[in-house]
Amino acid sequence: MKYHRSVLFITVFMLFTAIYLFSNETQSKITEVTVYSDRAMVTRSLTIDLVPGENKIVLSGLPGILDPASVRVKGKGSMVLKDVKVADRYLTGEYSEKLNSLLAEMEGYEGDLRALNDRTAEARSEKEFVQNITAMLTRPSDSAAGVELDPDKWIKMVNFYREKITGLDKQLRETEKDSKDISKEINRVTKEINSLSSRRSKAVKEIVIILNSPSEGKGILDVSYLVPGPSWIPDYTVQVNPGNKVVSLLYKALVFQSTGEDWNDVKLSLSTAKPSVGGNIPELTPWYLRLYKPPVYSRNSGVLSKSAAPSMAMSEE
Repeated sequence: MKYHRSVLFITVFMLFTAIYLFSNETQSKITEVTVYSDRAMVTRSLTIDLVPGENKIVLSGLPGILDPASVRVKGKGSMVLKDVKVADRYLTGEYSEKLNSLLAEMEGYEGDLRALNDRTAEARSEKEFVQNITAMLTRPSDSAAGVELDPDKWIKMVNFYREKITGLDKQLRETEKDSKDISKEINRVTKEINSLSSRRSKAVKEIVIILNSPSEGKGILDVSYLVPGPSWIPDYTVQVNPGNKVVSLLYKALVFQSTGEDWNDVKLSLSTAKPSVGGNIPELTPWYLRLYKPPVYSRNSGVLSKSAAPSMAMSEE
């Protein structure tokens, strides 16, 4: 097994696809991850308060793609490992509080949007009314010659029109901007609701650990498991300095994972090995060794007789 921990300079880029997972019933923290070509070994550590007798430790909300056969548990403290079980847990109904909160938020935004739409319709109707009145007053007619042309009255009318239209246009721009902002929030909440609803029956894994302890005290557990999917690929950058004729090699690793777990601030190792989950010992083909028998010279024929078997032969019995 070959590990790459630091070759020259290692830079790790991690690409995540967020998946909503509930917090564990027993709080644990990912402390170490080993990434292989097509999977990753994740190690979680947790400190537990032991009581005399049987202790039940539950780690829930783990990735649904977790391989049950790969779970390993080791610990420190006055305790004996009795049993480890892995089961699926369906999250139906556990999103109700979050979902109700999102629905209430959506209802508030929709109410605000309806109020803005009403204000927009009123401003447009008022603007149309002012424009129609102005058109009627300024429309040429047969009796136009007898209309009194009072400059003060026309200036007042023009000022009134300008102020009114300017105010209405400003109100329309503000309501349009507010409507766009609220529409963005509605789209955000809608996506969260759809995402949440689509995962209401999503299965996650749950690890149940049964321990026996003779007395009260503290214990430390390390729980590791394999999750398929994560991978990494090497990336090399060569930099040449013509001045001092120095060539530097920058070795990077691109790490990809979409398990739904947060790998921030963990000890990360990259491996080229291909682990076997089953752990079956391969069946070896036996080799049998025989004593070497030199060829025998025949006096009658003057030639060597048929030689014996070679010094080493492979056969099966």
